[in-house]
Amino acid sequence: KFPPNMTLSLSQKSSLRYGENPHQKAAFYADKSLSEVNAGGIASAIQHHGK
Repeated sequence: KFPPNMTLSLSQKSSLRYGENPHQKAAFYADKSLSEVNAGGIASAIQHHGK
C-alpha cells in the first residue's frame, strides 16, 4: 500500500533556459540525501560544452 502523503527533500541545482515552452520558466532539482560523488545519473553530470 502506498502512503497518502510523501515529502521529498530536494535542492535546486540550476535554472533552466526554459520550460516545456519557451515562455515558461523551469529549474532542475536533485535529492538532498544523495551525495554528489555517489549520486550517479544526470544530477551528478558535468556539462563540458554547449548551452
